[in-house]
Amino acid sequence: MDRVYGLPNFKVEKIEEFIGCALNEHSKIAFPYSEEKSRNILKLMQSDVCGPMPSSSFINRVYYVSFIDDSSHKTKIYFMKTKYEVYGNFEELKALVENPMGEKIKML
Repeated sequence: MDRVYGLPNFKVEKIEEFIGCALNEHSKIAFPYSEEKSRNILKLMQSDVCGPMPSSSFINRVYYVSFIDDSSHKTKIYFMKTKYEVYGNFEELKALVENPMGEKIKML
């Protein structure tokens, strides 16, 4: 078993105190599961924005957006200072993948 050094050694005696935190994390309703998967590249792109992170990266980024092609599972991630950069990153991705493929992104 690997050991972690440098962290304080503490003991949790009352787990009930953390139940509120756990319930708060599950406040959003998930999208319904779908058995249908795209067979054509760029037909369906999935995206997610995450942040702000509790600490910034070494280039001062606290958000990221991911774009995933449903068919090939190829992924592109952009790190951002603000959420307002998402659309510009999508336009960059669109230009990057549509021209060489000769296909258009059908659905995001």
